[in-house]
Amino acid sequence: MNSKEVHAKIVDFLTKNGPSLPVHIARNGGMDMLFTGAFLSELYNDKTVKMSAMKIGNSSLYFLPGQEEMLEKFISYLPSKEKEACLLLKKEGFLEDAAQHPAIRVALRGIRDFAFPLKTEKGLFWRYLTFQEIAQEKIEKVQQKQIQQQQEPVVVVEQTVLLKPEIPTVEQQTKEEKEELKRIKKQETEQKFLGEVKEFLKRKEILLVSIEEFTKKEVVAKIKVKGDLCVLIAIDKKRPSEEDIVKAYKRALKIDLPFHLLAKGDLNKKMKEMANAYKKMAGFGKMTEFPDSLEQQSF
Repeated sequence: MNSKEVHAKIVDFLTKNGPSLPVHIARNGGMDMLFTGAFLSELYNDKTVKMSAMKIGNSSLYFLPGQEEMLEKFISYLPSKEKEACLLLKKEGFLEDAAQHPAIRVALRGIRDFAFPLKTEKGLFWRYLTFQEIAQEKIEKVQQKQIQQQQEPVVVVEQTVLLKPEIPTVEQQTKEEKEELKRIKKQETEQKFLGEVKEFLKRKEILLVSIEEFTKKEVVAKIKVKGDLCVLIAIDKKRPSEEDIVKAYKRALKIDLPFHLLAKGDLNKKMKEMANAYKKMAGFGKMTEFPDSLEQQSF
């Protein structure tokens, strides 16, 4: 069976079954996971199939364009807080970010298959996957509802005005909420470079297999380049140093995969020449005191 036939078989399976895990696609096609992953990578790179942000175990779901709504049947697999945020957004259709509990705000950022951000002059809003109402009209409805909730009923008793306790707002936060917001901001800062790396890979149509680890200044991930699995080590530096290259090499050795080093700038002239020299070097031999012949050396 050639690649075109395999591609057609995968598309036919997804057409009939909707979003599916690679293991189910492999089982249907009678293929092992390695080959299935390679074929799915090809289909993803040419935009024939799409890949979910959510994970079932360690695997994403693959589906055809237009099958996005079918992802709803996998909401139960989301982590508890993300599931709570997803169901709330599904119920309301539209949520104002600033009005949500900090934990829900974090969770909304993690359900990219279901929550779509809309930045406006009035702040950040989230739209649910299947919600189709005109955004501007809904923004006004949401804010009007909040205004009504914040208007406190006044009860007059013996000429004394009694007010119900004020509903906490973003400006009137508890200590716990303030700590949670600090954590959100820290998380967003730490994920900024990760977002830049993801955008770069998407622009270059390179398949991101998994994020192994990341910090504010570094991302280690597994990627597929022309069907081959590699390690990507991205650093938030203009020019990588020799130490960065050696460090990346040692990390790749532990994972036992070839590696790509990604930085914001180019290597300097000296390091470029050194890298080119290593590429051209066929081997290295160490001379003993009185070698019988050069051929005895190990190159």
